[in-house]
Parts: sequence; structure tokens; C-alpha cells
Amino acid sequence: MDIVDLLLLALAGGALAAGRHLRLYPASWDKREYVYAARYRGARNDLRQARARRRSVQHGEQRAVEAVQARVAESGRRSRELVRSLKEEREKVRRPQLGPALADDFGELRLHEHHLQFLRVTPDAAPTPDGDPLRLARITVATELSPQENCYINVTTSDGDERSAVYPRGRYEERDVKAFRNRIRRQAVADEEFARSQEARDAELTARIDEIEADEDRSRQAGLREVEELVQAQQAAPERLEAEQKWQYARKNWAGDAHRQPPLWARPWK
Repeated sequence: MDIVDLLLLALAGGALAAGRHLRLYPASWDKREYVYAARYRGARNDLRQARARRRSVQHGEQRAVEAVQARVAESGRRSRELVRSLKEEREKVRRPQLGPALADDFGELRLHEHHLQFLRVTPDAAPTPDGDPLRLARITVATELSPQENCYINVTTSDGDERSAVYPRGRYEERDVKAFRNRIRRQAVADEEFARSQEARDAELTARIDEIEADEDRSRQAGLREVEELVQAQQAAPERLEAEQKWQYARKNWAGDAHRQPPLWARPWK
């Protein structure tokens, strides 16, 4: 930056400062000595102090309002965070994870803690899931034993859908098919008990979520009323009335002497 740039910067800064001073202490052309003359420093100080007092009261009032709003907002944030956490837990309760298999695949079926998964079995590839896993608590299983060709494990869902896994007699013993069917049934009984406990937990979580949301709404409404009452109290506060009276008096005196009305340069009262 060369000397010319420094001079231009200094001139710009001086112009801004002079402009601000004229805005703070306006005067008509024939009263321009009020703006800078030393003998009118007292008048300028009176105006500055009245303006500063008014601003101080306004800022104090605003901080008080913002403190209430911040407290209510923080309470609401904590409530929403808790509700979000509880809803995530409820979703896990409603949709338990598939989890690892409890045993080796048995032909077209794979048994999990809470689900039964049909498999697509091909000679040259590993078994892959065939359709969505079925919740054990919502199915019934039965075997269909053919004397000559195949055995079947028939699965019926609570919606009435039916599906069967086929077990050729040349590769599967009838007793093994029955044993796997019985294992599914035992696991289904365990899952039914688990489902009942999960339903109770679901209801508990739902009630807690409703309670928190209702409390948060009441807290928010109470916060709005508190802000409204605080603003009403501020309107009649002696500090505000005194600051406004002194400011208006100082502005009136300045305007009478300098023939220009000083700007408020502060937010209006609510």
C-alpha cells in the first residue's frame, strides 16, 4: 500500500467519522457551530448521555426477553432430542433386527432368533434370501410328509399367506424335517413372549413420548406468556419512562437550539 492509498484511506475514515458526527448532532447551516464548537460541548454531552441511557435501557430489556426465549428454546431442544431418541428406540422395538442364524441352513429355510428366512438354493451358488424374512411370532408351521417323493414344511402367516419349503426324500430324512419344524415352533413360542414384552415396551415409549410432547407444548405456551408479560411490565417500568423522558427532553432542547431534530439511532420501544 503506497502513500496515496494511505491518504485516501485516511480521508475516507475522516469522512465517515464526520458524517456520523453530523448524524448524531445535526444542525442548520446558521447553527453549525453546535456541531463542533467547544462552547456547545455541554449540549452535545447532554444529548449523548440521554441517547446512551435510552439505548442502555432498551438493550437491557432486550437481553431480559432474549434470556427467557433462550431458556424456552433450550428446554424445547432438549425435549425434542429426548423424543427423537425415544422414537428411535421405539422403531427398534417395532422392527427387531434379523440377527445371526441360530443354526445351519436347512434346505430352503434359515432360522433366526425372531425371523424365518426362505432361501433361494442353487447348485453352483451360496443360498440367498428369497423374499422378506417372516416374523416367527406371526407364523405357524406344519409338515406335509409324502410317502414316496418329498417332505414339506408349510409356513402360514397371520395374514393367511402360505409358502412351503421342499425336502426331497433322497437327501432329507423325515425325522430331520420334523426336528427342524419343532425347532421353528419352539423359537416361535419364544418370539411370541418376546413380542408381548416388546408391545408393552412400545406402549410405554409411546406414552412417554406423548407426555414429553405435551409438556413441551405447555412449556412453550408458558414461555410465550412470560415474554408477553415481561414486555408489558417493561412498558411501564420506571427506568424506561425516565430514560424516554430525558431523551425526548434532550432532543427537544437540541432541536430548539440547533434547528434540527436528532435521529433516534436506536430501536423503537416495543
